[in-house]
Amino acid sequence: MSSVEVPKIKLYTNYGCPWAGRVHIALGAQQIPFEEEQIDLKAPRTPEYLAINPRGKFIADLKPDGILPASGTPAGALERARVNWIVSAYFDSVNPQWNKLLSAKTDADAEAAAGAYVQAVVKEVEPHLKSAAPYFDGSKKITLVEVLTGPFLLRLFSAAKYGLVPSTLVTQLAERAPKFSAWAQATISNPTVISIYNEDKVVAGFKERIAKARAADMCGIVAVVSASGAPLAPALTGSLDAALDRLTHRGPDSRGIHLSPDRRAALAHCRLSINDLSPAGTQPLVSASGNVCAVVNGEIYDYDAHRAALPTYPFRSTSDSEVVLALYLAHGPAALEHLRGEFSICIYDGRNGAFIAARDRYGIKPLFWRRDTDSGAIMFGAEMKAFLPFGWEPEWDVESIADGGWGQDERTVFKGVQKVLPGQYLCIQTGRIESHTYWDLSYPDISVDDPRSDEEMVLGVRERLVDAVRARLVADVPVGIYLSGGIDSASIAGIAAHLVRTEGKCMGSVAVGDSGEGTEPIRCFTIAFDSSSGLDESDIAERTAEHLGVSLTKAHMSESSLADDFEDAVYHIEHHTHDLNFVGKYALSRLPRKLGYKCVLTGEGSDEHFAGYPLYGPDFLRGEIAAMNGGGWADADEDVEELSLVRHAEDTIRESYDAIGGDGRYFSYPRRVPLSTPAAMAGFNPPPTLFMPQAAGGPLPDPIAAIARRLTGTPFRKWHPLHAALYTWTRGHLANQFLSCLGDRVEMAHSVEARTPFLDHRLTEYVNHLPPHVKLRRRAASSSSDIPKGAEPSEYTEKWALREAAKPFITAEIYERRKHAYTAPSTWPRGGPVHALLARLVTRPNVERLGFVQWEEVERLLGVAFEDQETSTREVVRAWRLVVMTACWVVLSQRFAVRPANCRTSNGHLSN
Repeated sequence: MSSVEVPKIKLYTNYGCPWAGRVHIALGAQQIPFEEEQIDLKAPRTPEYLAINPRGKFIADLKPDGILPASGTPAGALERARVNWIVSAYFDSVNPQWNKLLSAKTDADAEAAAGAYVQAVVKEVEPHLKSAAPYFDGSKKITLVEVLTGPFLLRLFSAAKYGLVPSTLVTQLAERAPKFSAWAQATISNPTVISIYNEDKVVAGFKERIAKARAADMCGIVAVVSASGAPLAPALTGSLDAALDRLTHRGPDSRGIHLSPDRRAALAHCRLSINDLSPAGTQPLVSASGNVCAVVNGEIYDYDAHRAALPTYPFRSTSDSEVVLALYLAHGPAALEHLRGEFSICIYDGRNGAFIAARDRYGIKPLFWRRDTDSGAIMFGAEMKAFLPFGWEPEWDVESIADGGWGQDERTVFKGVQKVLPGQYLCIQTGRIESHTYWDLSYPDISVDDPRSDEEMVLGVRERLVDAVRARLVADVPVGIYLSGGIDSASIAGIAAHLVRTEGKCMGSVAVGDSGEGTEPIRCFTIAFDSSSGLDESDIAERTAEHLGVSLTKAHMSESSLADDFEDAVYHIEHHTHDLNFVGKYALSRLPRKLGYKCVLTGEGSDEHFAGYPLYGPDFLRGEIAAMNGGGWADADEDVEELSLVRHAEDTIRESYDAIGGDGRYFSYPRRVPLSTPAAMAGFNPPPTLFMPQAAGGPLPDPIAAIARRLTGTPFRKWHPLHAALYTWTRGHLANQFLSCLGDRVEMAHSVEARTPFLDHRLTEYVNHLPPHVKLRRRAASSSSDIPKGAEPSEYTEKWALREAAKPFITAEIYERRKHAYTAPSTWPRGGPVHALLARLVTRPNVERLGFVQWEEVERLLGVAFEDQETSTREVVRAWRLVVMTACWVVLSQRFAVRPANCRTSNGHLSN
């Protein structure tokens, strides 16, 4: 290209525009003089302006070989092609993820966009930067690549600097795309690139844009109360809005903050509107006097009946949540006993200075609390991440992790953060924190025979289950159903179809019909794994859906999709686990939301009440022996012959646990209570070999002890051992793990509320007081007093009462099918997406940063986990589960910036 005379240039510009920034960089890099005039980008362009240079002039060509080589030679043409290639790759594949980041409506959306950004860089850009030193193609000065990308790279790193995008974005770029990261840092450090860049204005604009994107997306609770009675510090109340930002994924619609008149309590709420979609349903709820305020997360059923029973209360909405405030004003804390549903609640009563924090009977909805070390104030949040804006610096609770207490009691994986336990409420008043139980599970005395017939009991279950489903169909939004291949979800779907057909019920706001304007079929959603995994139940769900005449939509979970969603799913559940089933449930919950459904019915809680797990067999047998001995089941182990029957049953469970990567050692541990179920519950606890010496500050605690403590204070020795086992599992695993990583946390990550008919307390109170033999029924024995010769799981029909109660609503296939636990595949090929994910997360620096895990052991496990996927030995599956567990800790460490635990390494050095 021949030399071009540089004309006199007048640049109409706006410093806030990245496209204008490109021209400034190009002119500055080539040292071309120009005049400039600032224009308002929000104002329409005038005809005079558009006539100046409607097509523009390619600034790069003003000086040959300035920032772009001439095209007259093969080398120049090739270089231009390479520049065009990488610039196109950046703006076609990478930059669209940046736009998604800024418009993300939830934290989950932002994390997903950040992950997609990194992945696009790794795939499309990183390979072309091998020779960047410091600029593209080894250039010592900026090229057209830096000119065109520089303004956008500046904005990326400014947003990361001010916490406007996930913190993992920059760290992952440095780890997975080191060439890109180094090149980008060199580019944004160049004086020409930053010549007109005003970071403060750009960041302010980003904040406004993000606020607008998220303004309609926010159902979580945050509350702060003064423990001393003194007014709250402004810094605390000022952080409430930022705390709500951490919970925006818990639902769309509105947010509100209320500071009590005495400034001793502040309540904040972001709402997922299900009933009464109008602004009248916005929270916090405040009494007419202004002295009592409340925030409610969850759903209250039968709220119309409560409204009718409170004719003098001035209701301002038709929201179900408002009845909580009305009932509290009428009954005080006893109002909790009147509530039917799933909920977490905070109430401040300025009349007496009492603060009440309560959770539903089963812990379906989460509620955490901690004491601020600086101010002494007590903070509450629907999720622990809500505490981060208050200056909370998370620390591992290694003892809770080691003994599994985080999954059994009030503790969490973080020091100083506790749960409000199910069926309890905390009362903070006059400097004291007191815990009160307003409800707990109860069971009949083992020594008292039940005179009811099987038919009467089955009918009682059916009536109450149908009523529980009926109550949960009421909503001002569409209601769908999660449908798997098991009896629990099939029963719910069948009953819902029955109520639509016989009572004309709607699925929330949706009128159901085969045709006609304004009608839709019942909408069900299911998850499908690859058929080769042997764990896919979607074909059974399809047959059930066809039988019921409902619509079924699948979310297929490939290996890649499981790997892609793993880190975001861990961030939302806020604890570790040993299976990828939670990732599947996380992905499934994205599906209804995408199709316009933010409310679904699910089947959790059935196994814990109808004895659905095979592991209950030994304790059922233990109870039958006790009944033969006239009660006194605590002494049943003394009979050697009968003890051998129980031990044989335990051996069967131990073998099944070993086969799926569990740890059967705990069946040999000394019994804290004469039950077998606690040993099974400890089967997926991290083993002592995984921990550093002195990780818990002393000998590692016994996980059986943490589980057995759930029975403290209960009259469990008067119950049948099966019922004691059900209580232990329900108050432990169900409340703290299943309803978290397979329940609320993965559902609300996508602003989807799940309703659980099997945890309706009117149903469960009835089922709990049924005799054990209608829950686990022996196939061969004709009398409930017969002791079987063996104790294989195949000898029992689990959930017999439910099968009979649901029989009119389900297929024969479902009625006859045995229990299959929902689990994801646990063997994956070396070199595949899951292996790549774990290899990226479970590295020596990441593991050592945890401060309590032995890297040498984890390194060994990582090798074993992907050794022989063809035969899938027990050791392979066990290793796989422990590696997944470690990967969860790594993700939490990164996402929450958790301090390393102060433990001594194997070399005796203190980790910090």
